[in-house]
Amino acid sequence: MTRGLRIRRLAALLVSSLLLFAPSAALAEQPFYGGFDWYASVYGMLGVPNADASGQKLGGGGTLSAGFRFNRWFTAEVGGEYAHQFDYDRGSGPVTCNNGSGGSDYYSAWQVSTGGRVYLTESLVQPYLLGHVGFIQTRDRGGGRSCKGNGLMTRLGGGVEVFVSNGVAVSLLGAYVLPVTGGARDHDYVSIGLGLTWY
Repeated sequence: MTRGLRIRRLAALLVSSLLLFAPSAALAEQPFYGGFDWYASVYGMLGVPNADASGQKLGGGGTLSAGFRFNRWFTAEVGGEYAHQFDYDRGSGPVTCNNGSGGSDYYSAWQVSTGGRVYLTESLVQPYLLGHVGFIQTRDRGGGRSCKGNGLMTRLGGGVEVFVSNGVAVSLLGAYVLPVTGGARDHDYVSIGLGLTWY
């Protein structure tokens, strides 16, 4: 092999390496989608009650959350949710306020909670895990009665953010809401939300 041919091959290899490396280097220098910043999320919510009752119907409502993303993986946030009117066949719903008598025709619930997210990637599509603790109030109606139940709750689930720009993502969220104390017990449900997150 002549010296000139070797030089041309080395030059071609060098250029090829630079062309392959340059996009990767440029991408590595770009900030990940989302950024270290405050954020807010708004969801339309569909609720699925978890009760041993007949004639169950889905409830609707909304979910809000706001927090701060400390790094690529972790956030801390506060949130709230309102779930309107889980319906049942008459009197087959959860026992009204755990008073040991009667059952509800339907109930609604609202909650406030605090917790955080753990993100699993840093790309355009970012799945995450969610954990919250907080306060929940339920309101049962049935048999001509109306009664409130209060308690502590946990909210565990996950979601995914699909970024349409560096600061806006379409968000899908799913969580299991479990009241653990007081008159709100036995009013657990699954919350499914679709909305937007802004950074």
